[in-house]
Amino acid sequence: MIRVPVVSNKKCQGAYKKVSPVNSRMICAGWEHGGVGPCVVRIRSRKA
Repeated sequence: MIRVPVVSNKKCQGAYKKVSPVNSRMICAGWEHGGVGPCVVRIRSRKA
């Protein structure tokens, strides 16, 4: 089992504002400076 801290939505919105919108129905968790976590998500953009 891996334990990670829950991050406030305000902090999460600030961290991801250039990547993807974060709304009040989402939960952010993880270490502020990276580290071990339950999953890694990669976002790819397609350029036409």
